[in-house]
Amino acid sequence: SQIHAIGYLENTFIPSFPLAIVTIFKGLDHNQIRLILGQEIDIKISPSKTVKIPATDLNMPTLIKWNDGPGIAFHTTPFRKVLKNEFQTSLFRDKIVILGPTAPGIVDRFVTPISSNLPGVEIIANSVSNILKEEFFMRPQWTLFLELGIILLFGLYLSFFLPSLKAS
Repeated sequence: SQIHAIGYLENTFIPSFPLAIVTIFKGLDHNQIRLILGQEIDIKISPSKTVKIPATDLNMPTLIKWNDGPGIAFHTTPFRKVLKNEFQTSLFRDKIVILGPTAPGIVDRFVTPISSNLPGVEIIANSVSNILKEEFFMRPQWTLFLELGIILLFGLYLSFFLPSLKAS
């Protein structure tokens, strides 16, 4: 998961790095972002369009919907090629460029559903992609009632039916 709101205090919060990237990319200011603590973050893209980033609890984490594995979903260019001017300038035009280390031994690596060795910069890229594409894991409101019903049925089974069964 990615925590998108850090340090919430009286309608003021620090956006996460992915949320700050999207805010700058879309040319928005902090007045166009509204935080509903424990529920969602609303980003007003235009007067008629609002992106709602769901949160799973009061810490404001959002589950990441993963793209393909490392080096597949997002284009990577080694920094040495950039230094030596061995890349096409059109490659970065009108795109979000996230700089970060990916070499083994100097980078933070994470175990995720798509890779057992995913660099931290790829996690940020996946979070930015989720916000821009509006692809989120959402939990419907009725799931609470379904969970309570299953717990109740399981409790009834343990209380009444299991004791009456014979060992054979």
